[in-house]
Amino acid sequence: TSFDDKNLTDVSYRKHNDVCEHPFGEIGFVIVVDAKYKDLLHKPIRSIQCYCLKHGYAFHVIDPSNHTFLECNDFTDIMFKRHCIAANILKSYDWVVQFDGDIGVVNESKCVESLFLPMVDVIHEERFHNGEIHAGSMIVRTNDFGWNYLMNWAKMERVQPRGFSNSDNRALHLHLLKLLYPNDAPKYEQ
Repeated sequence: TSFDDKNLTDVSYRKHNDVCEHPFGEIGFVIVVDAKYKDLLHKPIRSIQCYCLKHGYAFHVIDPSNHTFLECNDFTDIMFKRHCIAANILKSYDWVVQFDGDIGVVNESKCVESLFLPMVDVIHEERFHNGEIHAGSMIVRTNDFGWNYLMNWAKMERVQPRGFSNSDNRALHLHLLKLLYPNDAPKYEQ
């Protein structure tokens, strides 16, 4: 989706602000949100939109019912479908930053590239209050590993564990366990 307001694309706005350099290539920010929640989440989405405009990042707000991503239509849970959509957007950028629609920018002067590590392809955040790895935001490098990481996580929609699952967040922990300990079936079952 392109920017809604014409005044934000004004060149003078960009000229008077410091912008981030892009030593890691082109970066696309992606938020996948149902149209019914887009208005409710206007402020955090707008903060990311403004941040991207200021620093020269691409910005996309995608309704999961958008049929542009045909290979993602098999997914019914938006939480898993968004990883398929991000994997497909990954093809257009060197990195993709994916956020939940309720996450906003707090420090607009910090460049997202300051979070990148040269030998790391996927970056997640850890919740400060409980140590949980959070599925709501991530940074993924465009390469085979990044694409497979997102698609394999999306495919976990079909193999949800018994009991309380918390959708893609619980699946993320199982996904990481399989990735980090591929030959440890007992650990996975536990």
